[in-house]
Amino acid sequence: MGDKGTPKSGVWPTIKPFVNGGASGMLATCVIQPIDMIKVRIQLGQGSAAQVTRTMIKEEGVGALYKGLSAGLLRQATYTTARLGSFRILTNKAIEANDGKPLPLYQKALCGLTAGAIGASVGSPADLALIRMQADATLPAAQRRNYTNAFHALYRITADEGVLALWKGAGPTVVRAMALNMGMLASYDQSVEFFKDSLGFGEATTILGASTVSGFFAAACSLPFDYVKTQIQKMQPDAQGKYPYTGSFDCAMKTLKAGGPLKFYTGFPVYCVRIAPHVMMTWIFLNQIQKLEKKVGLILRRKAISTNDGMPPMLHQEAACGLAAGAVATCIRVPLYLHVGYYRAKIGSPNFFAKPWTLAGLARYPKIWTKGMGPYVRSRTSLDFGMLASYNPSLRYLKESCGFSQFDAQFGASAISGLCAVACESAFRNVSSLDSALKILKSRGPLAFCTGIPSSFVSYAPNVMVTWAVLEEIRKREKSIGG
Repeated sequence: MGDKGTPKSGVWPTIKPFVNGGASGMLATCVIQPIDMIKVRIQLGQGSAAQVTRTMIKEEGVGALYKGLSAGLLRQATYTTARLGSFRILTNKAIEANDGKPLPLYQKALCGLTAGAIGASVGSPADLALIRMQADATLPAAQRRNYTNAFHALYRITADEGVLALWKGAGPTVVRAMALNMGMLASYDQSVEFFKDSLGFGEATTILGASTVSGFFAAACSLPFDYVKTQIQKMQPDAQGKYPYTGSFDCAMKTLKAGGPLKFYTGFPVYCVRIAPHVMMTWIFLNQIQKLEKKVGLILRRKAISTNDGMPPMLHQEAACGLAAGAVATCIRVPLYLHVGYYRAKIGSPNFFAKPWTLAGLARYPKIWTKGMGPYVRSRTSLDFGMLASYNPSLRYLKESCGFSQFDAQFGASAISGLCAVACESAFRNVSSLDSALKILKSRGPLAFCTGIPSSFVSYAPNVMVTWAVLEEIRKREKSIGG
């Protein structure tokens, strides 16, 4: 699952297990969401898997199978990021304390229990939103909450019930997650060792076999807790304001009395079909992500240094890395930029967490989606290009050629970086197309592209300078504590 050997220092090696874990979980959720939706409906007593599927498609359409996908992705971004990242950190620390020897099964189980508790505590609000969105269609029309997406659900829960309501049912959620992750995480690492060392399986067979074993144990250990958790999270008060259960233990006792121990395994085939493939695909995606990282690398500047015999990259290499990094960052923040635009314009958005976050919401406003996006992408990419490409060459020049101290060189380089960022960005700020650029050049001359540089510098430069200052301080702290 994780990286072997001595842990590397630095920010990326530290956060990589969390990033990889979250990404793999989100990819797996995109595939498993329909099965998860059917599982929840079965647990809510709507019939067998075939009946639930047929009824949902007939009455609500195929899109109903993906209802709650935004909450599912948010849950993976929080829950799986925290549990897989913390599990790898815990196991790495345990391996160090064990003189590099493989951990016994009970230590892996303890790491899995702890990682599950951490992940569930972080992901409980998103899990609550997911359960409510999936169960909403089963309620009478007057009782439906009609959440539009995960962010809207979190906003409504906070506004209507208070912040602490986001952790309603957190107790059974944490217990269920501890059971699931004990089965999933401990069995996976143990199975990898068994298949690879004892049976001599190849890499692909080992990953597939270990992920299958991991999925089965995750489902078998967690279903009783999942059943109780679902009942607690979807319960509503009666006419007198009383809830059907006073807590998880009360729910478990009443369920045991009414249906016996097998009642806790209601929907086990579907649950196993849902949990096992999700676990399997999480491990497979995680393995592929790690392999991809090894092949292409994720830090462009370090790649440039390694191909330059360890020497600092040339200016054109810095520029290319800055341009590529700016383009990637811009593509990532475009949806947020678009949503902020909706919110400010108050176009169909009663609050910041409303419809524009959904794909359906974005599709309703195609003109706004396209209008101005080209200039935004170009201007932000050029700003990042100027900022990133100029800082390191300026820092080297001020230190090596001008003899500046480390502090003075950093201050001067960050100021130059802010100026270059503004200068590069100003040319694209008010340009919507090549035709408009040519018209401005013809009518007002090249200096027209530099309009507003002083005010932009006052606005952007302090942010850029503080960014570099904080980054340099983080690097110094890393070196002082050994990463």
